[in-house]
Amino acid sequence: MFRKSHADLEAVLPPDFPGRVGAVMFNLGYLPGGDHAVVTETDSTLAAIDAANRVLRTGGVLTVVAYPGHEGGDTETTAVARHLARLSPQIFSVERFDGLSGRNASPILFVVTKQKSGSPE
Repeated sequence: MFRKSHADLEAVLPPDFPGRVGAVMFNLGYLPGGDHAVVTETDSTLAAIDAANRVLRTGGVLTVVAYPGHEGGDTETTAVARHLARLSPQIFSVERFDGLSGRNASPILFVVTKQKSGSPE
């Protein structure tokens, strides 16, 4: 286990891992049962998404569960959606699944699949 920011993903992987990772999962917000004052932040989340996309292999999947219902969560969720919308559609497919509860605070699942090799941007 590493007690690091999700943005430090590449720093903890062995040097031969980029392009070999099959799946990366991010659960944004705070750790369930943890200190609710410790939450993910937009800038590090966007950096983590870029890092994950760099280490994914072709056919690899990144999932991001975002929670707009906590303080700052709506800003982070909007930023994630905008960031993913800018990914190259020739390299990545992006899907978004909104909760069915009808509440604006429902979690949102983003699924990014790397279709072929290339730069995430």
